[in-house]
This record gives sequence, C-alpha cells and structure tokens, in this order.
Amino acid sequence: MNGCAICRGYASAYQLLCEAADLSCSMVEGDADGVGHMWNLVTLNDETYYVDVTWADGYGITVF
Repeated sequence: MNGCAICRGYASAYQLLCEAADLSCSMVEGDADGVGHMWNLVTLNDETYYVDVTWADGYGITVF
C-alpha cells in the first residue's frame, strides 16, 4: 500500500495473487536464522512448494 513491506506483507500479497489464479496457497510463520519470518506454501499439480517472495525480492536488484 505504501510501497514497502516486510515478510508478512509479501506473503499476504503473494497469497492474494495465488487465490486470484485459483492456486492453493497458505502462509507459514516460523523462524529464519533465529528471526521471525513468514513465507508461503503453494500446491500446484499435486506438488507442494515453499515460496519465499521476501528473499526473492533482491532489494531492487534484478535477479535472474
């Protein structure tokens, strides 16, 4: 909304996008290197994937 977010914001936005695409998605809360973190669990074609869009952000750097 204000152009910035941390993990909960990223995970929530990704869940909304998945729901719009009719994909099964839930948010997962836990620890990453001893710090509270949040990511997503997505089911696609009977396979389950962990997706962390926060760490995929690249902080403004394009990652290929």
